[in-house]
This record gives sequence, structure tokens and C-alpha cells, in this order.
Amino acid sequence: MSRKPKKYDDDDGRTIAPMNIDGMPWYVDTAKGAQKEKKTEDDEEKETSPEEQYRQMLKEEDPDAYRKLERKETRAMVFASLKAAMLVAGIFLVGLLLFICFCVFIWFR
Repeated sequence: MSRKPKKYDDDDGRTIAPMNIDGMPWYVDTAKGAQKEKKTEDDEEKETSPEEQYRQMLKEEDPDAYRKLERKETRAMVFASLKAAMLVAGIFLVGLLLFICFCVFIWFR
């Protein structure tokens, strides 16, 4: 059961402030012809959003980067990020320990 988009009486379909800004992730270069596909009489109204156009553009540039990660790859990424976080936390703890040793044995004597 799909929802129908709401129709407002005061909406005439004009764009007041276009959000297609160069440098944003959803930017679609209209000069390359990435505009909405021309509608034919046989096609139902297939309008693609800028986000969907961006995903299609990524898929065309590098098909392997767009695929879904497998469970093993996801687990490897999680453990790698945890190791990096533990390394940073360890460095801070060693620094804190050295500061406490400095305070106890040298500064407060």
C-alpha cells in the first residue's frame, strides 16, 4: 500500500530555490545530460530524485564501490575501527599516567 503524495492548492510546481549546488553530494551536472528522463506517452511518470541520480552516477563510475558489503567485510571494518579507537585511547591513557607520575614523584615533592 503506497502513499500518494499530497497535493496542495497553492503549489504550482515552480522551483523557488534550487538546491542543486556544486560540491554537495546530491549535485547533478545538468550539462552532462543527467536531467530527468524525457517522458513518453507509454511511460508512467518516472521522475528520479537528485539523490537517486547521484547513486546512479556513482554506480556508473565504479560499480564495485556501490555493492553491498558482505558480513565478513563489515566485521573486518568494525574491528579495524575498534583497534584504531583503542590505540588512540591507549595513547591518552599513557599520557595521563605519565602526567600523574610526574606530579607525584617530581612536582609535589
